[in-house]
Amino acid sequence: MSYEVISCKKEVFPPGFEISLRGSDHCQINFIKEGKGILQIDGRDYFISSGQCFIVFPQTSIRYRSDENTLWSESSICFTGLEISQTLTFWGLTPYSPVLSFDDTCRAFYYIDEIIENRNDAPGSQWRVIGNLLKIIGEIERFALTDPSREMDEHVKKALLYMEQNYTKPITVADIANHVCLERSYFSHHFKENTGESPRDYLHRYRMDKAMELLLVTSYNIEIVARSVGYRDSLHFSRNFKGYSGYNPTAFRCKGLRDSTG
Repeated sequence: MSYEVISCKKEVFPPGFEISLRGSDHCQINFIKEGKGILQIDGRDYFISSGQCFIVFPQTSIRYRSDENTLWSESSICFTGLEISQTLTFWGLTPYSPVLSFDDTCRAFYYIDEIIENRNDAPGSQWRVIGNLLKIIGEIERFALTDPSREMDEHVKKALLYMEQNYTKPITVADIANHVCLERSYFSHHFKENTGESPRDYLHRYRMDKAMELLLVTSYNIEIVARSVGYRDSLHFSRNFKGYSGYNPTAFRCKGLRDSTG
């Protein structure tokens, strides 16, 4: 497992502000301390306010704007770590269900303050930063798992686990439906009701995110990366990868190396 905190901020915006975030390789969580507004993702509107957070998943573009009469205050953390994004899905948080409510016992704001204070070159500081990131994820878990509306169906949990364990093989939606003992069309409808994504789209996103990770942290050639995420045809993989990320695999790897070296 590898985690890195990309940015950590506390910000205050005037009433009526608007921010757009383009899809990136990172995950971001915004905790709203004060204010209310609207979050827009792929044509869907979510009403958000103080006492809530929202999650921006990798490769997801969003826009949010505050109420015309309300000051907006938030704390946010942006980080890498594919395992975290995948774990959030098991807690019922997905790109199409990204908003979570919390109460006054939530310590996420405190942990973000700690990260901001410890992001320096002092010995041990990076471990304190990662430790506080994981504490923030622990707070997400605490509130997600006690929210009855986020309790995920057992068939869907079983399907998610099956995809996680078998994405390296050329599995299909029919294979997943058979594994959870549901008829394919019913399974697809049921899965989308629970996650906001079709099983095909979820599996595609999962494979592409894994491919991104392999391209950035290994020196595997493109054919091996393709086979590692369930593709037997590297050209088919490259076309799908470019459609997902905007870059072909080689260009994506080069971009990642340039970004990491400043």
